This record gives sequence, C-alpha cells and structure tokens, in this order.
Amino acid sequence: MESVDYFCSLHGSISECFDEIKDSANVVSNGGIIIYPTDTLYGLGADIRNEESLLRIYDIKGRPNDMALPVLVSGWEMVRSISSEVNVIGEKLAARFWPGQLTMVIRANDNLSTYLQEAGGL
Repeated sequence: MESVDYFCSLHGSISECFDEIKDSANVVSNGGIIIYPTDTLYGLGADIRNEESLLRIYDIKGRPNDMALPVLVSGWEMVRSISSEVNVIGEKLAARFWPGQLTMVIRANDNLSTYLQEAGGL
C-alpha cells in the first residue's frame, strides 16, 4: 500500500500558509503525493502529467485505474490546456460560478495520461 509524501493542513490565510503551499507545490512538482483540505473532506493531490503519481493515487484510494479522478483547475486557461471538448455551456457555467464550487466532467486531451483518457472524463 502506497503512502502520501506530504500533509498540507492550510490553517489560516494564504499569506499565513505560504510556506506550506510552497512546500506542497515542490512535493507535487517532484512527483510526490500530498493530502490537502477541501471544504468538505481531504483530497489527494499530484501532478496530472505524471503517470507514476497517478498510479500511486489509484493505489492509495484502492480504485481501479479505469475510474475517473477529480482534477482541480486554477481557471479557464487550465481547462483549455487539459481538454479541447468543453462547449459553450461549460464556458457559461464557469463564468457564472467560478471562483466557486462547480464540477464539470470533461474528456482529457490526448497529451495527458492514458489513465485520465480511458476513465471517460476528468
């Protein structure tokens, strides 16, 4: 069973958590896995371009490799970089609700891991 490389608690403002955010980004950019808090639970984070990291997340979760993984994005530019199939409705929803809680299921571009492509969506 795999384990995570870094636990990110993120208590406080962004400026108060700057070092922890920087450490988390460093772990992810070096192929590591982090645990981070969300509004409702803790999530696992990794670089979606790193297949080994994705496989570790599947192992940690005990999830089959053909099940989709959630991908958090920083904005519309990142969505365009990971999927070319987002339509006008998706753009309007993002414009209305971002920043905020909005979940979209989109097909991964061919330049991303086959695990993300075969799962049916991000």
